[in-house]
Amino acid sequence: MLDETYQLYAFGGENVCAQPHLSRSKSGQTTHFERSRINAPRSSPPICFGGKDMATISCVDDGRGVSPFRVLVVEDYEPFRRFVCSTLGKRTELQVIGEASDGLEAVQKAEELKPDLILFDVGLPTLNGIEAARRIRKLSPESQILFVSQESSSAVVQEALRLGARGYVAKTKARIDLLAAVEVIFQGRRFVSDELAGHIPAELG
Repeated sequence: MLDETYQLYAFGGENVCAQPHLSRSKSGQTTHFERSRINAPRSSPPICFGGKDMATISCVDDGRGVSPFRVLVVEDYEPFRRFVCSTLGKRTELQVIGEASDGLEAVQKAEELKPDLILFDVGLPTLNGIEAARRIRKLSPESQILFVSQESSSAVVQEALRLGARGYVAKTKARIDLLAAVEVIFQGRRFVSDELAGHIPAELG
């Protein structure tokens, strides 16, 4: 039986929908994201807040066929890690290519797998998520980083965003915000759960 915390992560909150602004194919029926848009350096992308964007992620068509976005999930609490993988697995456009339960393992797998996106907790064994992400930024600079954490202090959120993370989702809002955050990041923007909006560094706000 799932504990109360996991039930909150998995089932709490309400669905909120909004129409995202996306590019479409010539047929007008399929939405595509170009990898060059995902990986292009940006000094300060626009910031989106939780509860406003509903994910409608689509695969990349790079001329060689459609390929899903490759995701590495880093979380030491197994029930929540299963929830994240299960949520991402509902979308054929996303492929979980690896999991890690501590910071050093995350660094090793990121260097080996070069994922498009890494979902990070902050409080990890062996090496905290902030320091692990900092190392990964050097080893796999094209990998985008999204923090999903119960740590909500201003200092931690600001440090995460300053080191180059594209988003920060509060774990208690993961059911609402997780896929929306992934969508926003692949549009080249930043995402922050609404309850953390006051923690955005001034230079990014």
